[in-house]
Amino acid sequence: MDAASVVTATLLLAPGGVPGVEGPAAVLDFELKKDWHIYWENSGDTGLPTEFEVRTPGVEQGEPVWSVPHRILRPGDLTDFGYEKHATIAVPLSAAPESATATVRYLVCRADSCIPGVAELSLSAGTPKLYDLPTPVVAQRSGKVATVALPGVTHAEIFPDLVLSESGVSSELVDGVLTVKLAPSAHGTLLIRGKGKGGEVFYGVEL
Repeated sequence: MDAASVVTATLLLAPGGVPGVEGPAAVLDFELKKDWHIYWENSGDTGLPTEFEVRTPGVEQGEPVWSVPHRILRPGDLTDFGYEKHATIAVPLSAAPESATATVRYLVCRADSCIPGVAELSLSAGTPKLYDLPTPVVAQRSGKVATVALPGVTHAEIFPDLVLSESGVSSELVDGVLTVKLAPSAHGTLLIRGKGKGGEVFYGVEL
């Protein structure tokens, strides 16, 4: 069995942008077979981050936007961050490119095995599915405490990027306000998976 038999990666164009990002975007869509997962940029205690290079000649790129990951519990009280079933990485662009290609490197795993994979992609026709992309929200920060207003959210999971994770982050949600405690010098991206009466919602905040 090779990685391509359980992971389908596609490079697509979203000319009208993606949630929270104006303008066109190059989008990597991943579809995974049941029981397999790939990893977020902060892979957690085990695994390897998904890496990619998107090439858009003559067109500038912005900071990638990743789907909000899931926690993947591993034996020995280990926790990974990754994606089951599907995932999206969107790269904002300054203009729609005439052509685009991408190289993606990933590790796809299930309970009993892992397989490294590499995909060389060209731009495909079709509409990106844009799985669980976060909408940007603004944090009010003072030193080691940041607050984020999340109206209607009654439960929230946080996913700190590697920089924030290494410095330590904790959070508490009370009455729709998420209070985040972190090192005063720490700066990075926090993804939030929230739940409320309307179902799941997804946020991203720069701290």
